[in-house]
Amino acid sequence: MAGNLTSQHALVTGGGRGIGRAVAAALAGAGARVSILGRDAATLEKAVSDGAAHACAVADVTDEAATRAAIEQLAADEPFDIVVANAGGAETAPFVKCDAALFRRMLDLNVIGTTTPFHAALPGMIARGSGRLIAIASTAAHRGYAYGTAYGAAKHA
Repeated sequence: MAGNLTSQHALVTGGGRGIGRAVAAALAGAGARVSILGRDAATLEKAVSDGAAHACAVADVTDEAATRAAIEQLAADEPFDIVVANAGGAETAPFVKCDAALFRRMLDLNVIGTTTPFHAALPGMIARGSGRLIAIASTAAHRGYAYGTAYGAAKHA
């Protein structure tokens, strides 16, 4: 990652593993103070101890109240300049087996799980006149995949 982010505080949801951990490590490598959010405390703490991030909090992004509380905790000393909404996931099934509950789970995780962190950090960014909101996308938003109807719809949203 190019650039100098030494004065920036970044949040990465789903930052304990996979793409989120790689994004967190890249931001930290560029000098940002990085906080990560996820569901598994041990995984998050390992990312912090390995130097991929500086702080962490446990919350499931489908739980709006818990996500907001975790973000407030992480931003208590320094508001966020960058928010990377990376947390997400896919449940797959043939369309005839995709009930409304499956669609709701995919929307809660992949849409609400993106907008809640953005809403939590945005007022501080507006007040400072600066900030970046970044949503990790998927090719499923542009191309259909077998058994991916609900996920594709959520990512397209």
